[in-house]
Amino acid sequence: RASPTMSFAFATICALAVPFLVYARIVAYTVGPGAKRFVLLTPVLVVNVAAPLFLIDQEKEVFAAAIAIANFGWWTNFKIIALACGRGQLVSGTGKTRLTTPSFLALAALPVKFATVPDPYRANAPDTSRTDTRSKSKRITDDSRNARKTGHTAFESAAGVLCKLVLLAGCMALLPALAAAESQIFLKSNTVRNFVLSFTLYFALGALFDAGSVVGLLLFKTQTSLHFDLPFLSHSFSNFWAKRWNLVAGRSLIDAVYLPILEGRWVREEPRGNLRSTRGVTKISSRKSQEQDSPTRRLLGTHACFAMSGLMHEYVFWALRVDRIDGIEMWPGWFTFFAVQAPLVCLEYLLAKKTERVAIPVSPTLFRITQTVTFLVAQLWLPNIFFFSPLPRKG
Repeated sequence: RASPTMSFAFATICALAVPFLVYARIVAYTVGPGAKRFVLLTPVLVVNVAAPLFLIDQEKEVFAAAIAIANFGWWTNFKIIALACGRGQLVSGTGKTRLTTPSFLALAALPVKFATVPDPYRANAPDTSRTDTRSKSKRITDDSRNARKTGHTAFESAAGVLCKLVLLAGCMALLPALAAAESQIFLKSNTVRNFVLSFTLYFALGALFDAGSVVGLLLFKTQTSLHFDLPFLSHSFSNFWAKRWNLVAGRSLIDAVYLPILEGRWVREEPRGNLRSTRGVTKISSRKSQEQDSPTRRLLGTHACFAMSGLMHEYVFWALRVDRIDGIEMWPGWFTFFAVQAPLVCLEYLLAKKTERVAIPVSPTLFRITQTVTFLVAQLWLPNIFFFSPLPRKG
């Protein structure tokens, strides 16, 4: 149970982030994207990393410490890094349609993505409606699916928090029983325990993100995007990571890592209307669309995203360890788990391209079910080796 002192520590971390994020908004509003903006935003990055490490006891309040370390040290900081590059949703907070200061703070500090904030990259996107070869019914179906991806109402999100907390408590109560039964033959491989751990992680993150959605909806009247989309129905590695699992973290990696590699430039120039002053705006020559679509850049960007995700997971794992001052894990299993995802995604893409015109001898429904089961077995096998194995050794 958390003591008042520990609860105060977590509240202090949140309160400390507020003035620094206000400062970040002022910097973004007055200084153009580039090296100067990044240098000016460095104090925000440092505070977001240092505060959870030094102000909260990770041994006595592991969940609160995990939330603070992952949210501020990773997700918020990647939004700030993207802002320094002129990328991400926070860029919309500096233009003519800019967010209010409270909404800017909420978008930066909460683990959410606002559905009602326009994506600055899509503002000038070409109209593809004339070249869309899908049938009208197919387009309507896809549009309806996209409409459902804008999240839930405040009541639905609050109900989601309660349901996930109940299920999380059930998983936490089940884990000790599974650990005690490991001597039995059918549990010797820890597969069942790790399967329950995967649901534990899903319910914990889902409750956290749903709580962020409730805050965004009630206090700022802003609709949030979905952060999970039935990940256990995924049928492939790319479908799991790109469309179903932890979409908030995925978007931050796209903004801060993937897009700079894809475009061949770290800084993206903001529209002139996004700055009070145009001084300091980095001048960037236009790139050809063919260069942005380079398979090599996509390959590098994909591997870089998974590698960075692995590094950040290792950072969170290290920060939560009681013996973190003694060093880091010599064999970083979490980094390895994410590093092997990139070649699997690329191999999956190549196989799909090679077999896209091959006739399927079974019904599409049966084929999709087979895909889903095969993927879930593979994705559970990999965590058994890399993701969950460090936990018993390091507590």
